Parts: sequence; structure tokens; C-alpha cells
Amino acid sequence: MSEFRLKRVYDPAAPEDGRRVLVERLWPRGMRKADAALDDWLWDIAPSRDLRRWYGHDPAKWPQFRRRYREELAIHTGLLAKLQADAGEGPVTLLFAAHDRQRNSAAVLKEVLDEGWGHGGRAPTQSQEPRQGAEQPRFRAMTESDLATILELESGCHPDPWTIDMLQTSLRQGHHCRVMELDGAVLGHAVLQVVAGDAELLDLCIGAGIRGQGWGRLFLRHLIREASEAGACHLFLEVRASNEAAIRVYSGEGFHQVGRRPRYYVLPDGREDALVMARYIGDGEQTL
Repeated sequence: MSEFRLKRVYDPAAPEDGRRVLVERLWPRGMRKADAALDDWLWDIAPSRDLRRWYGHDPAKWPQFRRRYREELAIHTGLLAKLQADAGEGPVTLLFAAHDRQRNSAAVLKEVLDEGWGHGGRAPTQSQEPRQGAEQPRFRAMTESDLATILELESGCHPDPWTIDMLQTSLRQGHHCRVMELDGAVLGHAVLQVVAGDAELLDLCIGAGIRGQGWGRLFLRHLIREASEAGACHLFLEVRASNEAAIRVYSGEGFHQVGRRPRYYVLPDGREDALVMARYIGDGEQTL
């Protein structure tokens, strides 16, 4: 039986901890890495920046935080499976930094692991297809007035988010900078570049609280049509090698791997390879 334990990272390490895994997005303040005695740091499984900021460790928001974080965890099947595999070899202690030992993100993570998520037990159920019959979003050009909202989405979407300078440069250079919105609320954004018959999806970001509901797939389909209408025959993109949820979406929309860029992405604790994926979007039967 898998055994998961909780412990504040500032408490002394002990032999009975087994494998010690930090599950915070940010490094604990004032903690030296040597003192943390970590076996692993899974920053990517922690709550998104937007959700963490909204919660602010307010006890009144705990029930909503717990529900929203469980929704975010539903996309991390690979990381959940990794933790389950580690626990199959001995105890795993989930380390957190919060002062509240009962109401924290690690407690929610332990809860879903104990329920069997990632280990063939009860799995999260979320639709990966755009919802039929639901009100459809509007796709429009990105403007300077969107940038503050987009920067917030970026911070909760990517470990190395785009900066305002990068976004402004894309706008000035005439890239296809797009926003997806519903009832005036921005759900996501994208940057598409089309040059000499080829297109590259430079950025695609969906708000953390609505991932796994098909919005990203819907946005991708719109971008594929837009790139094709702009005269592109091929559409390329890069994705983190560990981002299994995104890879499934891209594969399901006809993309396949054509390359790999070692140590391409900058992470809080190192670098990660990028998979280069592509799809033929021109007329006829030609493929890459």
C-alpha cells in the first residue's frame, strides 16, 4: 500500500520520512538546499500562481481552493503517476512551506494520491473536447490594453513566462497575437508567426482554473485555420517533454514529433528538453 506523509519543510529531516519531495512552486524562504535534504522538487505540481495568490492562505477560501486545486491536479497525470511509483518503493513525504499544517496545497495533493489518482484508482474526470452546445468564445486580435491580464495568465501557465517586452515586440512585428474571450473575460492567448509558407506557434496559454475543459483544443483549432488561411503549409510548435496533457492535445490534433531540443526550457531548478512537433496544414496529402 502506498504511504504518503506530510511535513513542513522547515522541520528536521528524519529517517522515517523516506523519499522527501518538495511540492512548492517557489523555493521556501530562508531555507538552504543542503538543509532541505530533498530527494526531488516537483514544482510543476504545485498550485498555479493565480490560484496561490487568490487563496492567500485565507481559511474562508479553503473549500474553494481545495476544489480548484483538485481541478488543476487533474492534468498532472504523469507527475501523479511518478509519485505513486515512488511510494510503491517506500514512504514518500510531501514537503510544504505553509504555516497552516492542515489547510495547505500538500494536504490536497496527499488527498488525491490517497484516492488513487495516477495509480489506476479513481481518476479525475474532465472533458478534453470542446463542449458542444455551450456558448462559444470570441477570438480577436491582442492589444496593448490586454497585456496586464496576459502577463497574469503567463505567470500561471509557464515556468519561464513571457515578459511584457516579448509581447510588445510580437505586436510590433505583426505576429498573429490573439486573445480568446468569453463574456468579456480573457480565457487564454496565443502568438502565431507565419513566414515563407511555414507557421510557428510561439505561445499558447489557457487560464489555470479552466484547463482540461477543451478550451485549449478549441483555441488550437482556430489557430490552425488562421495559419492555413495565411498561406502556411506547416505548423510547428515546441512543448516541454514532461507536459503530457499538452502533448496529448497536440497529438490528437494531428501533430507529431519531428525533433528535440535539449535543455531548451528554463525551470526553477534546472532545464528541460523541448519536443518539436509539427503538422501539415496545406492542401493535398503532403506530410512532413
